[in-house]
Amino acid sequence: MNGYPVLLKVENRRCVVVGGGQVATRKVTTLLDAGAQICLISPAVNPTLQQLSDTGRIEIRRVAYHPDHLTEIKPFLVIAATDNPVVNQQVAVDATQMNILVNVVDAPSQSDFTNMATIQRGPIVVGIASGGASAALSAYLKAQIESILGPEVEILAEWMGEAREGLRASDLNQPERAALWQKILASPILDLLRQGDSTSARQLFDALLMEGMR
Repeated sequence: MNGYPVLLKVENRRCVVVGGGQVATRKVTTLLDAGAQICLISPAVNPTLQQLSDTGRIEIRRVAYHPDHLTEIKPFLVIAATDNPVVNQQVAVDATQMNILVNVVDAPSQSDFTNMATIQRGPIVVGIASGGASAALSAYLKAQIESILGPEVEILAEWMGEAREGLRASDLNQPERAALWQKILASPILDLLRQGDSTSARQLFDALLMEGMR
């Protein structure tokens, strides 16, 4: 399955998850982490989902799915995560007719998008997709990449984010800014952070930044 990789902004947007089991729980958790407003539709839900509802984090409608739900809610996207392929397919058909982005678990051919295995270090997000070929391979690659991406990446990303606006306001043109970032990335800063010497790492970062902006 070919696709165009994107990072969807779902913060404060209404999203629907159809299903009340473990798969639906994983989808709900990921959407919550991204700041979505979630309405879950299922006659039965597991204790984790019920607790999320009890604490006001999600809305639950304990009814069987009906197309009218999408018409009423008008979600940004919908995920079909039931254990009934017929229901999942109906959700996909309805969402497509309403121009709503849809994901059907374990059915990439019926989906507008598929979920990636992700690794997050602060603002840095790494996504791994196999096009539906092998979830096991995606999980394996995720574990390999996680082993080399430590907290030092998050720290450096935060520093670079803080310096970005000041650099944009400087007299440097885009190629010069890019060259400065490359110089910082090629420096021992990440090694110093891995060694726990954040003071020296920050001093070197600031020195390279000042030198590059002269």
